[in-house]
Amino acid sequence: MPSPLDKDALAAVAHHIDTVMELRRNAETAARTFTEPSGEVREYSELSFHYAVTREAGSRKQSYQRVFFDAQPMDYYSGRAQGMRMASEVVDFFRAHKSAKLPLTEIIRQAFERCENSHGNMQKAEVANVASGFMEVIETLIAVGSRQLNPAWLTAQINRNEELQVTWSEREAERKAALAARLRAGREAAKARRLAQGKAGAA
Repeated sequence: MPSPLDKDALAAVAHHIDTVMELRRNAETAARTFTEPSGEVREYSELSFHYAVTREAGSRKQSYQRVFFDAQPMDYYSGRAQGMRMASEVVDFFRAHKSAKLPLTEIIRQAFERCENSHGNMQKAEVANVASGFMEVIETLIAVGSRQLNPAWLTAQINRNEELQVTWSEREAERKAALAARLRAGREAAKARRLAQGKAGAA
């Protein structure tokens, strides 16, 4: 039976694992990083329209600005088709990953922020046309998911958050009461010191 590793050996193994993982992360980041013709450097996620700008065009300074919904103005139907292709990337992501998450809230928020209107425009090329196709697929995913969702899970989540609110409110009230007590004690101590100094001066 092999003897257990001592502390130094365990530390060496941990260091080796950390080094390997860091090299792997750096390699994955490098594989996702591209320099655009403009000179802008982008680090892409698994979605083609979601990335981080790590250096702006014409600048040598590092930056970090996340783009969640990169889309160009397009005609109505071609824009909707593009939006649906973008949504298909979301579908592919969740099919490929069991536990990984996407910043869907930010993706949807930025999609609407970039929209000139919420329905698209058949007379003009707009980002809204892309967003409308994207959201049609997302709405379908929600509808399909709703039919598969276990109602007991949702009820448990509602109850848990209501319980957490009660617990948080109680702790917050205790924190504020303790802070008020400390401030009151500090004021009283300061007042006592001033009185003592005044008596000492009078004497």
